[in-house]
Amino acid sequence: MSEEAFAVAATEAEVEAFRAATACAQDGDILPSTFPMRWLASPAVRQMLMAAVPELGLVPVHEGQSFDYERPLRVGERYRLTLVSRRETEPARLLVDGRIEDADGAVLAKLETILRLVVVGEPA
Repeated sequence: MSEEAFAVAATEAEVEAFRAATACAQDGDILPSTFPMRWLASPAVRQMLMAAVPELGLVPVHEGQSFDYERPLRVGERYRLTLVSRRETEPARLLVDGRIEDADGAVLAKLETILRLVVVGEPA
């Protein structure tokens, strides 16, 4: 099991691009509810997740994700995203639990991501 924290925020341009790519009709300064999945694709988070899957030929593939909000997240606000990952063997998956906190440490949202570990190519 691995836990790591990341400083995250969303610029207006990033949110507009996300809204356009996902056909999200919402506007204003509240982030779309699925926007935090972009933070999971950041280089630092990807490095953490790939470290949990060091075997050659195993690739994490998105299987599912859920978000549970206490309060909406806002464009331009700085947050702390804490992620805990753990492996399952049957089926082979990487489970990632996260929480998003404000500057005072209040939990604003929780998320769960399930990554199925798929074998690609021939094992070495």
